[in-house]
Amino acid sequence: MPRERNCKEIIDALSGSREVQMMIEAGKLKVVNIYPDADLTEWYNYLSNYPEEWITGFDAEGVLNRNTIYYLRAIPSLYLLDVD
Repeated sequence: MPRERNCKEIIDALSGSREVQMMIEAGKLKVVNIYPDADLTEWYNYLSNYPEEWITGFDAEGVLNRNTIYYLRAIPSLYLLDVD
């Protein structure tokens, strides 16, 4: 599946980056992975691929898509958020 391949590329890139890993270990960066779609079977089947140090979940209420909180053009989508 193209989506799984794209997700794996992102996971590998972030996990393989020493800079990212150092920031995670120092508590300066959190990676939050939220699955926005309704097919939770797909999400559960892929869950073991996400690094343990990532915060991983799904949008059970569909708020991300319904309220267009973020522009999710495709999965995966990346957002860099600061404290504000």
